[in-house]
Amino acid sequence: MCNKTVPVKDETKERLLLYKNSDFRNTMTYDEALNKLLDEAAVPAFDEIDDYYRALSAQVSGNSAAP
Repeated sequence: MCNKTVPVKDETKERLLLYKNSDFRNTMTYDEALNKLLDEAAVPAFDEIDDYYRALSAQVSGNSAAP
């Protein structure tokens, strides 16, 4: 598990805390809350984004297939 921090405003942290605790029957972790928000915003999964950029990189470098 990656333990990196991202600097955010206090107001943003408060909003995330409120979102995280909005479901009182099933309390989420911060990770679960962030992933739920990303899903709701239709942000592609890491693998989809990585595959896209690998294919794009292969096209730019002249390779026909990504490594």
